[in-house]
Amino acid sequence: MIVRAASPGQSLIDVPGELCLGIWLCGCNLRCRFCHNWRIADGDPSVCREFPLEELVREVEIASAVATCLLASGGEPLLQLDAVIELGRAAKRLGMFFAVETNATLPRRLERLVRAVAPDAVFLDVKAPPEVAGDGYDPKAVIESLRVLRRLGVSATIRVPTYRELYESCPRYREIVAKAVEEALSAYPSARVERIWIDSSIAREPGFVNVLKRSLCV
Repeated sequence: MIVRAASPGQSLIDVPGELCLGIWLCGCNLRCRFCHNWRIADGDPSVCREFPLEELVREVEIASAVATCLLASGGEPLLQLDAVIELGRAAKRLGMFFAVETNATLPRRLERLVRAVAPDAVFLDVKAPPEVAGDGYDPKAVIESLRVLRRLGVSATIRVPTYRELYESCPRYREIVAKAVEEALSAYPSARVERIWIDSSIAREPGFVNVLKRSLCV
């Protein structure tokens, strides 16, 4: 199996309390305007290459001497679902914590993952307002993904990418974000919620914050 990914690396910040080997799988079904990993999401050949699955499994085995966690992220890792399943199985076999970051718009694939190799934690985005995610973002699919995780007993953390300058100055923006989080928690009341501040300087569309400001805050 060939896997398209960026070079694996260590992360101390993506999964609280864990030293992770991160594998960032290339490709995404969304084109989020705020995305920090947009080169990986777009499959940019300057950061993405093809790996035999066995090579990545070997990376997991080597990292397990130090790392406590395998994080499958992206891009959208569930687009390469079979690879994520095999990497998760390798991590579990080695006694590692297995975490997945997903945009949560592919609930059927998420359910297949959980039934094949239950992650210890899933981190998913709630994007508000929806236009920050560009075309193809379906909030109803995110709600369904949360229901899948709740039904199958998988720990979920809702991450809310947020423009700090708007959150602090624009009541309408705060209201939209709060409503999206409320709807997500209605699907999985015990999910954790984390706010992720967007760094516009490295975003796919650095000026989109100004578009939102004009439409919501003036």
